[in-house]
Amino acid sequence: MYDLKKIREQVNSLIDEGNAIMALVKAEDREPSAEEKARLDELYGVDENGGLISAAEKEEKRAEHYHAELSRIAARRAAERRQFVDDEQQTPQASLPKIVNKYRTKHYADGEEAYCIGQFIAASVLGDEKAKEFVQANRNREIFAAHSGSDNSKGGYAVPETMENTIIRLVEQFGVFRQFSMNYPMPSASVLVPRRTGGFTSYFVGENDSITTSDLTLNQAKLDAKKLAVLTQVSSELNEDSIAALADLITEEIAFAFANKEDECGFNGDGTSTYGGIVGLESALAAGSIVDAATGNDSVAEHDLADYEAVVGKLPMYPGIQPRWFMHKAVWMAGAGRLMDAAGGNRIADLGMGPEPMFLGYPVTFAQVIDSTTGTNASTIQVYFGDLRMASTFGIRRGVSIRADESLYFASDAIAIRGTERFDINVHERGDASNPGPVVALKNAS
Repeated sequence: MYDLKKIREQVNSLIDEGNAIMALVKAEDREPSAEEKARLDELYGVDENGGLISAAEKEEKRAEHYHAELSRIAARRAAERRQFVDDEQQTPQASLPKIVNKYRTKHYADGEEAYCIGQFIAASVLGDEKAKEFVQANRNREIFAAHSGSDNSKGGYAVPETMENTIIRLVEQFGVFRQFSMNYPMPSASVLVPRRTGGFTSYFVGENDSITTSDLTLNQAKLDAKKLAVLTQVSSELNEDSIAALADLITEEIAFAFANKEDECGFNGDGTSTYGGIVGLESALAAGSIVDAATGNDSVAEHDLADYEAVVGKLPMYPGIQPRWFMHKAVWMAGAGRLMDAAGGNRIADLGMGPEPMFLGYPVTFAQVIDSTTGTNASTIQVYFGDLRMASTFGIRRGVSIRADESLYFASDAIAIRGTERFDINVHERGDASNPGPVVALKNAS
């Protein structure tokens, strides 16, 4: 809009064209031809009606005025920003208690960071007046820079970036599915993610033969954001010693609850309301992606090496695939770990350390939401092998939002704190009746 450079080029081009026509007529000492006269009239206008040059010059003036106004606005805002920075620098920060440096925090960089996050929770979530004064006095601290204040008109408090990043980091540490799936930021509540379903085919051709055409085929996997919530309670009596602990408590509780539910949905989801309508690996994988254990091996304690080798052999070697095992730790010890112990050649030190989390050359990841039964458990999937990044997409619509309620736990003098997030999981690469996808499951014998 109002591209001043382009408009000026257009004005100059029209003027040059008119001058060129008149110079040619003068050089040839003649009157303009009908075609030349029509073009000159178009360029310069007739009588009081302006032509193309006049219109372009007016557009040039409008563009100049527009850009001059932009410059004035930018200059005013720059001055306002400089004044704001000066005011912020003159605002004394509230001093932190000396004990802050002695705080032992589980999830934050240091005691000061945990203390500030605790003050934020106490101020904007619990409504503590002293904490509000602290946040106001320390609003120029970097930790509060991304914080939008205590306005919850949109349904929740915006948390400082440090706290949200810590929760997400803990979710990825606790939660297996988010960590190893393909993460996809969702710009809206419902998103279609393109996925490849078929590629080009090459053919041998003879001399003068036509080449057979082939197409790259794509379709889409749909993500619909689901709202996940967690509710916890804290004491309404806060003091300086409990502020930093409050930050650790709320951060860990929210992160663990989110991570656990995400894993349940990703591995065990059956499409019911319990899992927010999400269909996880267990229900999503087609028959071609499932290996049945040998007859009689109806528990992980009876799995033999051939069962696991069949799983590895069935997984396709897609370009860039990074497969790993996913199973409950108890299943690992009763199944794959047991086979490693029985393989022989172990030293006393090896047995003391236990089997390393690698099996058949691939890393093992413990997912504690997967079925942990070690006894008879016929026709059940308890082991997965493959690349979740290729098989599924984890849609992230919104980060963490926090709200508080003093009435829910009124009798116990506690305050309810609710955290929410919005996400979705789509296991879209499932294989089919005869062909496996990028994740293969081992199913106990019937």
